[in-house]
Amino acid sequence: TSDMEGNVELDRVPQGQFLLRISSVGYPTRFIPNIRVTETENNIRLGVIPVKGASTQLREVQIVTERPMVEFELDKKVVNMEQNIAAQGGSVADAMQNVPSVTVDTDGNVSMRGSTNVTILVDGKRTALSNLTLDQIPASMIESVELITNPSSKYDPEGTSGVINLILKKNQKPGFNGTATVNVGTYENYNSSLNLNYRHYKWNFTGGYDFRRSYRTGVRDGFLTNTSEGTFREDIGSNRRTDVSHSFRFGTDYSINPQNTLSASVLYRTGDERGFNGLLYRDLTGDRSLSGLRLRETRGTEDDRVMDYNLGYRRTFDQKGRELTADLIYTERGSDEVDNITQQISLENGLPANK
Repeated sequence: TSDMEGNVELDRVPQGQFLLRISSVGYPTRFIPNIRVTETENNIRLGVIPVKGASTQLREVQIVTERPMVEFELDKKVVNMEQNIAAQGGSVADAMQNVPSVTVDTDGNVSMRGSTNVTILVDGKRTALSNLTLDQIPASMIESVELITNPSSKYDPEGTSGVINLILKKNQKPGFNGTATVNVGTYENYNSSLNLNYRHYKWNFTGGYDFRRSYRTGVRDGFLTNTSEGTFREDIGSNRRTDVSHSFRFGTDYSINPQNTLSASVLYRTGDERGFNGLLYRDLTGDRSLSGLRLRETRGTEDDRVMDYNLGYRRTFDQKGRELTADLIYTERGSDEVDNITQQISLENGLPANK
């Protein structure tokens, strides 16, 4: 074993011929052959023996971890959409069905802690998607959802019980990459999406298309009693609704430097909704005899068109969480809605009645 400077001395070496082996961690082993120790030559100086460091090429090391579906931070909950496989073929509302403190009704309207006065943001700002219910936004467009139950002044929370911030997908890997998904569900529910990303030096380009078709049905059975008049009303109904939507989005980011970024994006969405609702009312007297029968049918169509333009500037600072943003947003939205209501009264006091 050598000292700190690499010097080594071997004492009491017997006479003979030897092979000297030199080894150390990180260096290749070196051999010095034909070292002779005789009676006359018993003090041998080998001098400086150079040893070069060894280089070893290892295979790549991959560290893989799985993010939980719901993460709890100091001021918000974060729902990771990619971890919810069941919601990939549906909407954001489907992915939030089991999130604590959040309730989503059958129409996609969300409430937090019992209040429906909730503000929806996209990447921290209001856009065309903010005007839609969560049931109209495909889950494939969203990377994560931030649920802010105690929002600060950063989100302009006046008059709201909470903020839902939708974080859109953006890939930070260099070069060209993308994902494509197709989902098929029961009751003729379909969903497909294509997300593309190209990053080159300071430029980043994103594009995506989402198609979603959902079909929902429901039934109703109610019974109302009027104790003062001794009459009864029974209503039986069913409803069904079909939603078809197409979403296109394009965007680009330019990094002036690590602290300053300019961005621009365009979003176009079109939706087609067809619905039917039928109710049958049966009016009964005190002895449960039929006094009136009324059938009410509602057929509705709704066509939505949304166009959203966004220009943004973002500056970050050395202090974590401190940033300056400025956004210019222009939104166009049109909607054509038609409802046809048909009501038929077939009995009145036990006799046929008019329509």
